[in-house]
This record gives sequence, C-alpha cells and structure tokens, in this order.
Amino acid sequence: MSLAIIINGLVVGCIYSLIALGFSMIFKASGLTNFAHGESVTIGALLGFTVLKVTGLPFGLSLVLVFILSGLLGILIEKLAYRPIRVKNAPEINGVISSVGMILILANGAMLVWGAEPLAYPASIGGSLFQILGMTVSSYSLWILAITALLMVVLQVFLNRTMLGKSMRAVADSMLLARLTGIKVDRIISLTFGLGAAFGGVAGVLFAPIYYASFDIGVIGLKSFAAAILGGYGNMAGAVTGGLLLGVVEAVGSTTISSVYKDAIAYGILIMILLLKPSGLFGHEVGRRA
Repeated sequence: MSLAIIINGLVVGCIYSLIALGFSMIFKASGLTNFAHGESVTIGALLGFTVLKVTGLPFGLSLVLVFILSGLLGILIEKLAYRPIRVKNAPEINGVISSVGMILILANGAMLVWGAEPLAYPASIGGSLFQILGMTVSSYSLWILAITALLMVVLQVFLNRTMLGKSMRAVADSMLLARLTGIKVDRIISLTFGLGAAFGGVAGVLFAPIYYASFDIGVIGLKSFAAAILGGYGNMAGAVTGGLLLGVVEAVGSTTISSVYKDAIAYGILIMILLLKPSGLFGHEVGRRA
C-alpha cells in the first residue's frame, strides 16, 4: 500500500475530523444533534471564496476571518432555531425537525446569494508539488495536516486552561450542576454551537480548494456525522480518530477497488464496527441533561 494513499486519506480525514468535532461538541453540550451542522461547511467555503475574491487577504487571514464569521452564524442559529425548543423541554424530534429546516434554509440561502454554479478557489492556493521519500506530495496537503493539528492543540488548551473552556466542559458534564455553580448555561451552549460552526467553516475553506465551493457541499456533513458516531458520539478524541480512519478507508478503498464504491466501502465498515461495538471505538460521552 502506497504511503501517498495514506497521506491523501489523512488529509481528507482531517476535514472530516474538524466537522465531526463540531457534531460531538454540540451534542455533548446540549443533547441535540444539529444535522444542519454540515451547512456550516457550505457557508464557510463560500465565505472563504468571497473573502479571498473581494478583500484579497492572504489565505491564512481569510481562514481566521471565516472562523469568526462562521462562529457568529452558529451562535445566531442556536438562538433562533434550537434554544426555544430546548428551554421549553420540547420532544427531541422537534430539534430534529428544526435542524432539517435549517438545512433547507441555509442551503437555499447560499444558492440565492452565491448562485448554483460551483466556484473555484484561486489555483495558487493548491500549492506546489514536491517529492518526499519517492512520492509526490502537495504542499497544500501538508498545510491541511498542520492547520488541523494546530487547531486540535489550541482547542485542548482552550478547554483545559481557560475559564470559558472549563465552563463548557462543566455544562457538557451536567447542565444542572453547572447552573448551581453559577455558570450561564444558555450562553455557554450558544458559544459551543458557535465554536462547532467555526470548526465547520474552517473545514469548508480547507475543503474547497481540493474540490470546489458550492451550495450543495454540505452533504460532507453526513460522512462527518458517521465519523463522529464511529469514534463514539460526544467523544472528541473519538471524533478526530473516526474522521481520520474514515478518510484513510475511503482512500484505500478508492485505490484498491474503485472510487465509485468509496462511500459504500466506508459506510459498510462503519456498520460492521457499530454492530461489533455499538458505542463506537471510544464509547459515548454524553453529559447529564438538566
């Protein structure tokens, strides 16, 4: 098996991992599954295209700006679509219906603003090709690996070393106990939605130069949701591992069998693992809801 195949799989897996992290963070904090989370990838990719075209900012600064804008959008969505359902203790199916509605609103809104045609990022972002250990590697692929690793480290430092991060962990463990200690739970949940959406937006910007930016790329959220389930829903380490594993499995399957069947191969392995270990590779980590 070629090392280049593994690297390509890890690159795509990094994007899955960033999105899967958002799914797990949001679920662990609120108990809701935000199926519209995949649309944060769509909005991030399209915002990145606009920022690069209109402002001419360097790719790195554009990435930071999209992180912020996507986070603000995530906070807004939580307040409008999910908080009213949560505070009224409505049935969970109401949250599912609301998330499906947000998928349609965001996807169609993106098509209205940016059009239905795929948008290509500047070719210069793709970087150059060079040889490492006899294999051809894109410098952009290495950037994706490096950016993802940096975000993971920053996230861990944020969650473990800052008061806001510790408050997020407290809410994820128990809303009731968090309220008793004076933590503003609703605000923390909004910020968690924002952080998850910010990671999704960054994933969209990293994904678009490899493929394209369009109103319909939010379907990648389905694979990332599968990655979160594979690793253990609500488990952040599991989300990262599940995303990387899914990316590698896809790359290997596409090369050894056919790219036509890569989705079937990936989901087939997912089903097998969940049949053998329903809680995922790392087990579920779901806090106690109030």
